[in-house]
Amino acid sequence: MRSLITLSLLAALALSVTGCVSQVEIDRLNKQYRQAQERIIELEARLEDKDAQIQALRDARDGQDADLLARLTA
Repeated sequence: MRSLITLSLLAALALSVTGCVSQVEIDRLNKQYRQAQERIIELEARLEDKDAQIQALRDARDGQDADLLARLTA
């Protein structure tokens, strides 16, 4: 009986030391994680759009350089 009480007290102590996290806290952290993942997806899409814009500007610049070179050498 005494060992059962001691074991119970040790188990309670172990739980209190490790710090049980409430379900509310778990839900809050899961929500933050999901929001962060959604934000990452959004930012990756914006990055792809900006990369496409940069490439379009480079392509346009290269075309203008070719036209300018042709006019100068004509």
